[in-house]
Amino acid sequence: MIDLTVGPTVASTGPTDDNEVRLRAFYNYCLYLKHNELLHPVRLSISRRLYNEADRLHIKNEAVLILAKLLLGRTAMKDLTAYRVHFLVFTYEPPCQWYFLGALEILIQKYTQHLLTKVPSILQKVYLIDLVDEEVFLEWADKESDEFVSKDMAGRIRKEAEPFLQWLREAEEDDGTLAQ
Repeated sequence: MIDLTVGPTVASTGPTDDNEVRLRAFYNYCLYLKHNELLHPVRLSISRRLYNEADRLHIKNEAVLILAKLLLGRTAMKDLTAYRVHFLVFTYEPPCQWYFLGALEILIQKYTQHLLTKVPSILQKVYLIDLVDEEVFLEWADKESDEFVSKDMAGRIRKEAEPFLQWLREAEEDDGTLAQ
């Protein structure tokens, strides 16, 4: 499990072999931007800078975990809309989408009482704003993992997600019927 607590700032001129150090460097970079009010929701230039820094550190997939920790909270639905552009530059590839779903699992675990019952709405929002593809959602639903949260919590989240997942499956079946 990745420890994302604030630590000393890591000065780095390039990628290192220590993934934890690279993740901490990115976390501190994002924290600096946030504290200096530079992580504005609609600033595409900041999104590109975030992506370039994650790429330089060779942590493009894991970067969404850090961004989600810093940008998403109890108001996840509103936050997803506000910071969509920052996430979108990362989630164009399925591995990053998987990490993004993991970040949502961590968020839901943190705010269980407030967010667990909103899982179908949150996932539908993520789907409608093009952060995660249908295939990745369906794969995620079938693979209950303890990579990001406990197996018990992962199971609870997937159980709550079932209405959304059923909607996705039915839409996929309808698309298959129309294509024939």
